[in-house]
Amino acid sequence: MDELRDGKARACLDASAAARARGDLAGAISELNSAVFLRPTDASLYAARAELLLDACDFATALANLAKAVALTERRDLALILRLAHALDARGLTLLDEADYTGAVNAFGEALAAIDAAPEGGPPASGRQTAERAARERERARAVRDAVADADAGAGADADEAARRDAEVGAAKQAFRLHRALAYIGLGRTAAAVHDLHDLADAADASPDARFLLARLLLKSGALADARTHLSQALRADPAHAQAKALSEQMAASAKVYDEEATRLMLIGEVPKAISNLSSAIELEPTNALLYRRRALAHKQHDDARAAAADMEEAVRLAGGTFPEAERLLTGINNDAAIAEAAAGRLESALRYIDRAIERDATSARFRVNRADIARRLNDTEAALVDYAAARELCARTSSRRDDELAWEIECKVSLVHYEAGASHFNRTDYPAAFAAFSRALACNPRVPQYLLARAEVATMLKRWDVVRVDAEAALALAPDDAKARAMLSRVVPA
Repeated sequence: MDELRDGKARACLDASAAARARGDLAGAISELNSAVFLRPTDASLYAARAELLLDACDFATALANLAKAVALTERRDLALILRLAHALDARGLTLLDEADYTGAVNAFGEALAAIDAAPEGGPPASGRQTAERAARERERARAVRDAVADADAGAGADADEAARRDAEVGAAKQAFRLHRALAYIGLGRTAAAVHDLHDLADAADASPDARFLLARLLLKSGALADARTHLSQALRADPAHAQAKALSEQMAASAKVYDEEATRLMLIGEVPKAISNLSSAIELEPTNALLYRRRALAHKQHDDARAAAADMEEAVRLAGGTFPEAERLLTGINNDAAIAEAAAGRLESALRYIDRAIERDATSARFRVNRADIARRLNDTEAALVDYAAARELCARTSSRRDDELAWEIECKVSLVHYEAGASHFNRTDYPAAFAAFSRALACNPRVPQYLLARAEVATMLKRWDVVRVDAEAALALAPDDAKARAMLSRVVPA
């Protein structure tokens, strides 16, 4: 009986093929209906009927037949699953053309769900061919055990087949996600479209189309930096991508508008708004060194030296390391940043900034003084004295009033370093060292009564009364009402 039914089914298949060859789709489908009736568990018949129904544009019935074929193989036949998924995708594209975006989203979602359930291995035979294949596999296994070399070659072939299969599945999933993103856009569901496109863009082999579309959506939603990133990736993958090139030109034009608006805002004193506009311009053109330089100057005007330094550094980097105008400005900005960081108590950061300034301009006495001040606050007296000495030498090379004033400032600062050292020695009762330190302080700045009285007090411990008298008299000359100086003088000069 089974052989008779199989024979009739094969006859129906032959008749169906003949009808199809004549262009008689209805007749071909009718013959396959008879074949399916005779062999209702043969998945291949449902798959064949689905192909005819697709040719007849009967998507619903075709999809039902493919789903039945997949079910009969217990979802183990990858080829059938992929065919079902692609049929669902084709249905979705048709709905997309008809502006039925909800139906399209559902169809693409079903295609993705179908392919997500695809088996890890290759497609097994369907229907009653399973037992025959199992027998053939047993025979093949015996042959394999007899020839190791053949086994190795077979393993390589299997690996190639697995790679091909994975590539096919991956390409299908990318296409379905891209199509669903288009349907989401039609529905106005930008966030959902971006989610699908992000999944695509994260793949190493993401298509330029997916990256371009994601860039366009991100630009529309205001995520300018991300939009620029994905657009750049699209153009790297396909430099001739017409739509990506057009979007890039559009973004450059928008950056110019932001830049021009920033200029206007700077002129009327709206610096924070100008910075915001320049930031938008930079997000659209992140490799434009001039934009970074302009924002650096805006940050400087807004008293944000750290941000100014970062932007000017980036401008120099983007210009290939040579940007004379930016480099000249950067030197002073690094110094400003060091001063700001020191004022905020961030001394290590301040030291890094002033080091950069001196690295770019080693002839500035002011930079050396500033670094020495920071070193003092970090309790690195030795480094401070080295920088003060270097600054003093730089000032001596010129005779301008400005340098003379700085030279005097240096002497005052150095005298304070020595005074603090003397006080430390005094507290440890190391009176000779204290006396020497106070003497060095007075050599730098002899017009500070506090220094004179400190040395006089040490001199009393050392019984150097001549020094006590001289220092006390000098202190009184500078501060006639100083009670401590009078008391000290009375010890060596009776009333």
